[in-house]
Amino acid sequence: MPGYLTSMAVLIEADNWLEQVETALNAKDIFTRTKLDSAMLNLAHRVRNDYLRFEFSVTSPNTGGSSKGMPPHAKTKIETKVGDGLSQYAFAGALGPDFPSAGNIMALNQRWVGETLHKGSSRRAWRNAHTTEFVLYSPDNIAGVVNVPGNEVFTDLHRLYTTIRVGHLASIAAHVVIQPFINQWAWTNAADLSPVSSVIPWPLTTSTKPGDAVQFSVQLDAKLAQAYFQRDKLHGGQNWAEYLPDDDRAVDFICSLYLEAFSVVYGVDQPSVSPSQGSKLVDSRTMETSPTKPPAAILPRDRACDVPSLADLEKTYQDLKDLIRTYPKLGVKLSHWHGWPVKGFSHFKIYDDIFTDDDKDIPDDDQKKIIAALSAIKGYSDLRSKLRDYPCSTPQLDIDFLRDAYKNTRNWALAAGYQHIPYFFTLIMSAVIGFISSNPVHPPEGATGIVKSILSILGFGVTQNVWGATVGFDASDDVKAENLKEWTDKGINEIMVFDMFDNGYGANGLPFFIFANIFTGFPFTPWWDGLFGKNADVLNGIPFGWRRAFVLFNDVISPIFLFPILFNSKIVSESVVKWYRQWPVRWFFYWVVNVGFDGIEALFICNPDAATGRQGDPLGLRVWYLRLWLTGSFVLSSLLAFGVKAKDPRTNPSPNPDPRDFLLGLVFPLVLIGAIVWGRSGFEGALLQAITGIDWPGNGTEEVDTFISVGEKQIDGQAGKRKFLQDDVGTPQSVALFKQESFEMGDETSADGTMAQYSYYPEAAASTPFNDLSAADEKARREAHVASPNTYRFKQLFDGAAVFAGLLSMALVNYEESSDSKKKSIAASIFKDWNLSYRTESEWNELMETREDKNPGLIKAAQEWWSDLSAKPPRASSAGVVEVLGSAFGLAPEEAAQLG
Repeated sequence: MPGYLTSMAVLIEADNWLEQVETALNAKDIFTRTKLDSAMLNLAHRVRNDYLRFEFSVTSPNTGGSSKGMPPHAKTKIETKVGDGLSQYAFAGALGPDFPSAGNIMALNQRWVGETLHKGSSRRAWRNAHTTEFVLYSPDNIAGVVNVPGNEVFTDLHRLYTTIRVGHLASIAAHVVIQPFINQWAWTNAADLSPVSSVIPWPLTTSTKPGDAVQFSVQLDAKLAQAYFQRDKLHGGQNWAEYLPDDDRAVDFICSLYLEAFSVVYGVDQPSVSPSQGSKLVDSRTMETSPTKPPAAILPRDRACDVPSLADLEKTYQDLKDLIRTYPKLGVKLSHWHGWPVKGFSHFKIYDDIFTDDDKDIPDDDQKKIIAALSAIKGYSDLRSKLRDYPCSTPQLDIDFLRDAYKNTRNWALAAGYQHIPYFFTLIMSAVIGFISSNPVHPPEGATGIVKSILSILGFGVTQNVWGATVGFDASDDVKAENLKEWTDKGINEIMVFDMFDNGYGANGLPFFIFANIFTGFPFTPWWDGLFGKNADVLNGIPFGWRRAFVLFNDVISPIFLFPILFNSKIVSESVVKWYRQWPVRWFFYWVVNVGFDGIEALFICNPDAATGRQGDPLGLRVWYLRLWLTGSFVLSSLLAFGVKAKDPRTNPSPNPDPRDFLLGLVFPLVLIGAIVWGRSGFEGALLQAITGIDWPGNGTEEVDTFISVGEKQIDGQAGKRKFLQDDVGTPQSVALFKQESFEMGDETSADGTMAQYSYYPEAAASTPFNDLSAADEKARREAHVASPNTYRFKQLFDGAAVFAGLLSMALVNYEESSDSKKKSIAASIFKDWNLSYRTESEWNELMETREDKNPGLIKAAQEWWSDLSAKPPRASSAGVVEVLGSAFGLAPEEAAQLG
């Protein structure tokens, strides 16, 4: 996808172009203006003033420009003046296709909403991606205000909603025009990672593939930050989030309308149409409108795991086929399986009936009949067991999902990722590492056993604890005597080495547990979902059973009770302590139960499993790697500190380490802090990569420098020089397109539950293992694409996207205010159901080159019209240009050319 700043820049540049159009048409002799000119003048003015600079006209200015509970209008205040004064709602719309990808960031299959907005469904890339239906969706009830004649409040709210859609169209324009350029670069430079990289632990390897399209898009943004937004670099300067609204009422307004539009366009298992709802959905294929109602369950259309298909289930369980004929809703359930519904408290989930409270469109009596009939089929117990193996965990789209997505995009992607290098948690955890290594706190003289046990559980101070185990082992006098004798006789000994490993690993357990759960939410605490949103904690999606019991033992019982209290405290029994301190016993428990169980949890128990759809903890493995590296640094520094100490007299040792010991104990942790924590962004950047597969955005632009050149010029009346994107500089490149013969036909379930056949872009073979589908789909499209015969500079495409965004925004305003008969022709001529990720040859020609009827493509026609208008004196445009643009605004060719 084009980066956030690219879509925002297209919106700003579209506004600039519309201003130039308005100025030029106002300067044109009124008697020489055509009807097309007049329509363009009126619409350009309307887009810029009524929408891009939106203000309420009837609500109270005493409440921030809104009535109580209504969203406030908000204009940008930008220091560099790039985009200053435009509505923040328009910029929120410019992120519209992309911000849902940040919802429930830790949850399995959480990208399905964003993928659907781009491709029409979560996996399959439909040519008909319903983008027109999404943008043209027009509610008759906004924020509880009903559209009735003369209701000016509704008119205001609808204008605000249209402002968001104008921004959304800028993003669509950026994707349609610029994404093929990004794809061509990515597919030309693509290469697979070495198989070795998947088994070498981080940070000795990288998971960033060559030809990473996301990294390329971020670098385009970094370059635009300099060349367009007048920044020195991506990081620094005014917060990028200042372009976006942050008021909760504004966020709710944006997200609720996106939810409703998505529901009626992409929803699955939609109830019967309800005219009383009053909302209208425009079918882009027929251009007909129909009243709609949001579906009961909003889930992805594509299967979310490797659950057997409905056909496979019917083949295995013979009676199931007849049952589905009788109860089609059961077929819908099984076709879009998302786990056997559960009921219960918090995370303790108990399997129950196949239906949930969300299935309000199925009467309770019908549910009971279906359940009874299903229970009676031959093999039902086996079917139930088989389905339980596939929870197909998928976040359900609701208002909370979109709120979380918007806030993650604003507060993390832009306010953190685009604003600065990773440092916040890195700085905190660097201090924690130093504290863990050399915290000198030790139990005071005369401390009770409970106090000492608490300090043992907290485990701070590796150097202190290793030495304390030798000279002051409180749980057993016999063990203390043995430890002292080993030190006096041998210096560093096996007992001390064990204490180095034991304390080195145990000391960082609690800080890392807290750190990880700040992001994911703490287990058994449904009131805290973590910084990255809901559905993020390690236990979510794991049914109550042996896996959950394992996590409970390993994360709670073992670190809090088993080792510190049972094995290392005479509160229980001194004999148990002595037994545990035998070297075969303690080393077994250390490597198997302590380190080994953590490895099993990170690698297997809580590792997300896409094939079965089991939720997991993508953060856990990276945190465990960090813990191993940190343990190694503590052990090495302890060897250094006590190896030096062993050269001193070892009789009558001091009860506490001296300052030299603490300083030597810091040596290797400081090396780790520099090399891994800061050098490899261990506590933010690398963890972000582990969770999302995306690197922390950086200032680098090396991949795009050949495509974009930054110029500087002096602007009259302004201090300093302004940077700009140079037109005729930069390496031209083809764009990635698809021929018609590369398409296949497939059945698609529409929002109303009907099935139809549409074409879709190439994808992997059906026999491909589920976990390999994403990479295989990408490979299939990469191999099937063709490079365009013409090449384009990035600046050329950027300008084309801005003109396209301007045309689409004018057409939307015209569409909203036209009669039903004209709506159909406007929608058919300019709004297409573009797939935002891929482009066909015919679509590209209809936009950027020459159409089949020999007329110029829409963007090409608009650019030729603008060239004619801005000439001195203005020239009359060709008949083909007038015809193409006229049809986009509902004007017949002869009408568009008339003077008026």
